[in-house]
Amino acid sequence: MSGQRSFAARAQLLAVALLTLAGCAIAVDSAPRPVANVPEDLFGPTTSSTEVPDDKAANRLFLYFVNASNNLVRVELPRDAKATPQEAIDALVAPSQDVLTAGLTTRVPSLGFTANPGIGDGGVLTVTVTGSELRDTVDNDPQKVAKIYAQIVCTVSELGAGATQVEIKDEEGQIPVLLSTGLTPEVRPVTRSDFAECHADPTPPALVPTTTTRLVTTTRRPDPPSVTEATVAPGTDTATTVVP
Repeated sequence: MSGQRSFAARAQLLAVALLTLAGCAIAVDSAPRPVANVPEDLFGPTTSSTEVPDDKAANRLFLYFVNASNNLVRVELPRDAKATPQEAIDALVAPSQDVLTAGLTTRVPSLGFTANPGIGDGGVLTVTVTGSELRDTVDNDPQKVAKIYAQIVCTVSELGAGATQVEIKDEEGQIPVLLSTGLTPEVRPVTRSDFAECHADPTPPALVPTTTTRLVTTTRRPDPPSVTEATVAPGTDTATTVVP
């Protein structure tokens, strides 16, 4: 009899437990289901990106030199860091051996060209020189002074440093420049638009070290002559392309 009473008691307890669960309305899923209304910041912020920064592209340095026809040639030199206006001008004053091997030269003389560390209003970069030689050249060879201005403004305006105009000064003030649109030298900052030779292919081939030279020359018509572009690569042949 005691065994029967014990079994009956357990049965009653089980019935009460089942009724309690039913009253709480606890659902039992037969398969997994998504959880709704999860806070967005529950697992912390997430980031994803497929872009890889191109440091080499950002550090590319384009310099404008002069070929045997006295036309500007736009070349690319490899760099490990972004160039400053002063570094670019120094490179124009003293061309590398690779540039010289390619048959290029410079009109920017070694006269202590010094770029101001800051860019002035309107994007004006002021470059100072020592002595009076450059000012004297305005009277003797104004085209040479214009080429110096062209080399510098074409180069520094592509650095991404904010310089869009250039003025060259000595102790007396700005060095005048004879532009193709004028009959007499002008005293004002110059821009890329003052020199048709600045307008070159935005992605010229790089100038790479080598022991031989191959020149690719592009000549535009009509006047004024355009920028030519040079590469240094294996071979010794010369190719010329005329662009209508």
